[in-house]
Amino acid sequence: MKYILLIILLVSHLFVLSQKYNFRYYGADEGLPQQSVLSILSDREGILHLGTQGGFSRFDGKKFTNLSQKDGLNSNHVTSIYQDIEGDFWLGHRYDAPTFVSGDSIKALTGGWSDSIRSSTWGITRCLDKMWFVTEKEGLFFYDINSDKVLPFKDDKLKDLTVTTLLTVDDRLYIGTNKGVFYRQDGALEKLTNSKIDNLKILSIKPDKSNKSILYFLTTNKLIKAEVSKNDLSSIEVVFSQNQTNLTSWKDFVVVDKNEFWIYSQEGAIHLKDSVSSTYTLKNGLGMNHVESMEVDREGNVWFGLFGQGLYQLLGEDFLQIDSSIGLIDDKVTGISAFKNEVWVTTEGGVSRIFYQTEKRVKIERIKNYTSRDKLIENEVFAVVNNSRGDFLLSSMNGVVYYDRGRDKFNQFSSSKYGLTTFNITVEIDDDDNIWLGSLGNGASKFRINEQGLPADVEIFNAKNGFFSDEIWKVFNDSKGRIWFGSNDQGLAKYEKGDFKYFGVEEGLTNERPGSITEDINGNIWLGTIGGGVFKYDGTSFVNYTSDDGIQADNPYFVAADDLGNIWIGSNRGVDRLNVDTEQIDFFGKSQGFKGVETNQNAFFKDNNGTMWFGTIDGVMQCFPQRIKPSKTPPLIFIEGVRIYLMKKELTEGVLLEYNENHITFDFNGIHYGSPDDVEFSFKLEGFDDVWSPVTKENAATYSNLPPGDYTFFVKAKNRSGVWSEPAEFSVRISPPFWETWWFQTFVFVALICIVFIVFRFRTRKLRKQRELLKKLVNQRTLELKEEKDKVELFNLKLSSQNELLAIKNKDITDSIRYAERIQNGMLPGDKEIAEILPQSFVLYLPRDIVSGDFYWCTKKDDITCFAAIDCTGHGVPGAFMSLIGNDLLNQVANNPELDNTGKLLATMHVKLKKYFLREGGTNVNDGMDMAICAIKPSNILEFSGAKRPLYLVRDNEVHIFKGDRYSIGESFEEDVAFTTNEISLVKGDMIYIFSDGYQDQFGGGNGKKFMVKQLRNLLIEISDKPLEKQKQILLDTFNNWKGTHEQVDDILIWGVRI
Repeated sequence: MKYILLIILLVSHLFVLSQKYNFRYYGADEGLPQQSVLSILSDREGILHLGTQGGFSRFDGKKFTNLSQKDGLNSNHVTSIYQDIEGDFWLGHRYDAPTFVSGDSIKALTGGWSDSIRSSTWGITRCLDKMWFVTEKEGLFFYDINSDKVLPFKDDKLKDLTVTTLLTVDDRLYIGTNKGVFYRQDGALEKLTNSKIDNLKILSIKPDKSNKSILYFLTTNKLIKAEVSKNDLSSIEVVFSQNQTNLTSWKDFVVVDKNEFWIYSQEGAIHLKDSVSSTYTLKNGLGMNHVESMEVDREGNVWFGLFGQGLYQLLGEDFLQIDSSIGLIDDKVTGISAFKNEVWVTTEGGVSRIFYQTEKRVKIERIKNYTSRDKLIENEVFAVVNNSRGDFLLSSMNGVVYYDRGRDKFNQFSSSKYGLTTFNITVEIDDDDNIWLGSLGNGASKFRINEQGLPADVEIFNAKNGFFSDEIWKVFNDSKGRIWFGSNDQGLAKYEKGDFKYFGVEEGLTNERPGSITEDINGNIWLGTIGGGVFKYDGTSFVNYTSDDGIQADNPYFVAADDLGNIWIGSNRGVDRLNVDTEQIDFFGKSQGFKGVETNQNAFFKDNNGTMWFGTIDGVMQCFPQRIKPSKTPPLIFIEGVRIYLMKKELTEGVLLEYNENHITFDFNGIHYGSPDDVEFSFKLEGFDDVWSPVTKENAATYSNLPPGDYTFFVKAKNRSGVWSEPAEFSVRISPPFWETWWFQTFVFVALICIVFIVFRFRTRKLRKQRELLKKLVNQRTLELKEEKDKVELFNLKLSSQNELLAIKNKDITDSIRYAERIQNGMLPGDKEIAEILPQSFVLYLPRDIVSGDFYWCTKKDDITCFAAIDCTGHGVPGAFMSLIGNDLLNQVANNPELDNTGKLLATMHVKLKKYFLREGGTNVNDGMDMAICAIKPSNILEFSGAKRPLYLVRDNEVHIFKGDRYSIGESFEEDVAFTTNEISLVKGDMIYIFSDGYQDQFGGGNGKKFMVKQLRNLLIEISDKPLEKQKQILLDTFNNWKGTHEQVDDILIWGVRI
């Protein structure tokens, strides 16, 4: 017996069901002071006010601003709320007198009030100069505003009757009782007569929104519409009666318009629209059945005040939820398909078959569930599809289940038995009734169902037989009969008329992992890729949409097309709606009514009515695209306060601020209850800003260091649909400091004139005295200057004769140096000699003075060519003398056959130079020379030795540096000094550079810095492939440009040789 019951529970659950509506809940955690919401009022501006057992609350969609008995209310139990024509609030309490709230002022009505009203106040209204109150036990009271008195209302016509409700329309007070309706006008009380309503208990009276002569009456079991004449009721019409619903204990109702009403009770709420009723209870999403209060706000949002369960907001009927709480076998939905009035839903725990009917609304009749215990190969089913006959295919890990509608029979096709692929996560039926399976790991398979209801003509498509991929996420049959395959690794494939065509990066599909495929109403193919966003293919090219364009995720779980030209994109956050034509993207998550939130891969279906069915991890979400309308109601916008230097100030419009109160923050708020988190703002400060600010969600704007002047702050808000409010504004004036006021500046101007006049008179008198004294001084100084002039003339005569003598001596010295120059030039190799010895070379030689401490030397002996660049200590005449000595020593040592390498040659020169400078007493001097010497030998071998000077070899635009030894020739070292001989293999086209340090040490450029060796090295690399004369000219021009107006600091010598 146990097993029979278990099978019945698992397989054949039949329910009378309704989908879950989408509610947003507000409770204590959100700031509601107490969970029982006894009254709700949407005030004249459209702001919600709530009465709870914890006080009076203002709610702006995000936060509750609460007042309680501690703040001055007569009681925390607020049973009724009324707003008068001045915008002030009257609060009715349980067992206490009312409270009057005007702005920030709270007045607990005491005295005669407490003596008169000691029970709960259920209704409040104002008629002319009187406030009227319905109480639970004391009956009807009124408060005369002119006399400031509260009195019970007594009239024999109300004797033995219980007053239940009040309403004021055009200075006429309507009074509902347990036996009909009365009205009071011009001080007289009369009964509205009509036999159909005379003896009914009236629970509530509400006016028609567009016709004041029509009233609606809620009785204990009927909602009645009637036309009011002077003293009777006519055209009585029963709009709704209790025998049409199972909800009793009616409490009150709300009029939306002449065709739409809400009735609420302790068993739930009834929505009546166009004569079709729907019930809202705990079963379909409401927090509890006991509805204590209701309101419909200016946007059309419906609010439910529950007894002990907080505040609920109905988020419309755009999305409805079907989950395990109403019979779905498992909440993790993997696939959906539909035929006529039944929807098949595959999940990780089995398959649910939903039977529903559609008249004016979609209503679920029952759900039947299937598992592996009776019909399925395994519980986890990946996908479902059906053909035009209503046969369904269910794909899973190890095969396919085929539901044959004609035979009402389930057939199991295991993969191993019939040769089908395994791990079949997608299934599709083409126009020829062929069935296609897509597998993650085994490619695709194709077969048909034969007359016996078994698989036939099985074909396998995988990498082994040339198919483009073994990893298939989605198979899709488009409106033209083409089959599309989305793979996990190889892009997209299209099967048409027996041929495959592939799409990848080369064709514009930059992400080759399309996991979902659909087709829009224009015939475009849409792909949801893994990591690359969404692609649209119009037959010629791909267009990509990513999170940068506004979609929620670059890893969409599905793409689905509706009948209105939208693409729905599922993600882990909800769904995006992308309009194909405008490319506008709207997001729907939990706050927008999509309670399932995270969708599942390829779990979607569009039925023949245009309804979208989305699979999520929390059941199925029905979506009705045609119901989703943009909100045309702009947000309410308020400037809530002004802060000066971040400190809140109570300021009035047009306030005058001091000049140093110029750091201003404007706090503002936009109220849109439908999507409170999507309200955005733009603002500007007229007098400071020229344009409106960029759109932002920040609700404060700060301006600092504002100059004195008049300013008006404007702020506007827009809702989720882009509808903007009219701007709110607040004006301030910042006064100038006293020193910038006209009166102070006038005073200063006059004072300055007076001061200038006084100073002028004083200075004039003083100047007269100084002029007389100066005259005396001038005469005295004139005499002294004459004496001094005579002395200077005598001195100048002597100085002139000395200058003539110096000029003669200077000319003699210059002539001697010029002669030394000719001697030095005669010592240096001439151009002809260099051309014979080193025809492919140039020498850049620029002495700092007339004669130079730098010199160059070359010789050729047998088949060895030697050349050197020498930098002697000092420059000018001392350097020139040193160069003569160096040249003489070079010629001596170069002819010594024992000196067979350049290192020995430098060592010998070092010894000879030390001996040359040896003086009596054995004292050495530190004069010497830096040298780079090269010897080119047969077979293109170059020997190089250097005394503090390097050699640069440039080959193929790359420099090779050979450094010299770290001591100079003739320095005060021991005589036994060894210099390194570097042997270098040369290649034709190599450039050899040896040089002194004068070029790199030259100051110049924009900042007066040294040229530096790095810059010289880069310059030599750059010019190395140019003709030699061109290289020399570039070096010369570069040097002169760098030096500019600076003096030359040293002698310049660069020798370049091309091999």
